[in-house]
This record gives sequence, C-alpha cells and structure tokens, in this order.
Amino acid sequence: MVFFSTLKYLFHKAHFFCLLCFVLSFYTFSFADELITEEYQFEVNPQWYSTESYAVQGIIGASRRNGLDERNRVYARPSAAYGLTSETTAIAGLFTAYNQFQTFQDSIEVRPYLGVSYYHGFDGFFDKWGVSGYFRIEDRLRYLTDNWEGEQNWRARLRILGIYTLNSNTKENSWHRIIFGAEVLRTYFNSDDKYGEFDDNFDVESRLSLSIERTLTNKQKIRFNVNWRYQVPFNLIDKAKFSTVVFRIRYYPQWGDLFKNILSRNVDE
Repeated sequence: MVFFSTLKYLFHKAHFFCLLCFVLSFYTFSFADELITEEYQFEVNPQWYSTESYAVQGIIGASRRNGLDERNRVYARPSAAYGLTSETTAIAGLFTAYNQFQTFQDSIEVRPYLGVSYYHGFDGFFDKWGVSGYFRIEDRLRYLTDNWEGEQNWRARLRILGIYTLNSNTKENSWHRIIFGAEVLRTYFNSDDKYGEFDDNFDVESRLSLSIERTLTNKQKIRFNVNWRYQVPFNLIDKAKFSTVVFRIRYYPQWGDLFKNILSRNVDE
C-alpha cells in the first residue's frame, strides 16, 4: 500500500512538472508575434439560483483594450444551464455590451447564444485530471449609437480545456486548479454585410488560454487567466503578424443562502 501511494504521489508530481514545462514553452511561443494588443478584463460571476439539475448565473464585467483600436467595454452575460446527463449540460444566454472607442463610433452589442458543455473527471492515477469543452452558436447583433444602424452575423465556437486539480475546492485559501485550453471561433457573415464594420471582422480566430484558480473563504474563488487570440487558424499561428493578449481576473462570489451553488457539474459558461 505504501509503495502504490508513493508511486501515485510521484506520478502526480511528474504530471505537474510536465505541465509547468508546457506552460513555460507555451508562454515563450505565444509572444513571438510582431504586433501585440493588450486587453485587461475584470469580471464577477455569481450563481443567482441553482439546484442539482439547473442553474441561473451570469457574468458582469468591464474591460479595456489598448492599441490602434483602443476600446473600453462594460458588459453582462446572464445565462441558464440545464443538466442533460451527469456530464453534459445545455446552456442558453444573452451577452450585451457597450463599446466606447477612441477612433471608431461607439456601439452596443447583443449576442443571444445556445450551446452544450461537457465535463469528465478521471479515476486512478489520473484522478487529478479532467477534460471539459463546449460548443455554442451566437447570433451577433451590433448597433452604432449615433444613427442606430445595425448589422448581424453568426459565430460558432468550439473550446477544449484540460484541468489539473491541485487541491479540493473545499480547502479554503488554497490554489485549486490549473486550466489550459484551446478554442476556435468561426464567423459567418451575411452577404450584404459591410465587411469591416465589426471591430473583429476576421473569419477565423484561434485562442489559447492558461488559468489558475484559488479558493477563498465561504465557497468563494478567484481565477487568473491569460488568453492569446490570433486572427488566423491554428495551423497558421506561427505566421500570425498580429495577436491580442487578454489578462482577466474573474471573481466567483457566494451571496447568502438563496444563492448557494449546489450544482454538482462543472459549468463554466
């Protein structure tokens, strides 16, 4: 028993060491672009109501993007999640934002979306590892504030996450887990769109992300995230001449008995 316990401990430490090596190489590779735009985000993500089968939640946030298309944004994204199985969840939500630009006209965005998410945790030697993903479709509407001229397109998103658990989420004031992932976004423009009206008007965007979560007191937690966004498919990232690096802090509060998070699934969107 001692032998297997020791072997399991070393196995987990080896995995963690490999993960750190991956992170360092990933970080070095991702900053090899010629032109980088930085964006800073702060978000609050409470669950307003939840049961074992469904949850009503939502993100409230603000961001600032530097560069040629400098932008300030405030946004909200209420959503509802319903458990289809023990690992699969259907999600519906509405993203709304006000964008204030320095060189472009201000705008309001509305994005209703539907999607499905999946989470699977492993057993045995891999019990600290999990995999998560989602697929969703967004109807993207944007209105310029000076004349309320509108435009619309559709976007599909597919994301895969790898999750390594450091400590249980019941252990307060400790590092909970490391999350790294990849996401591809494909935009479908209408034939009558004025190509270029959207500030992110490229067809395909690839994203790489790295996050670390820390548990706080009273079931609260905070997540620190770095997200690299490229306006090319994944197979062309090494040739990208432009990228955006997003630094995000997301706070997960627990507010009173009414807002207890008792949803057993890992729902993150």
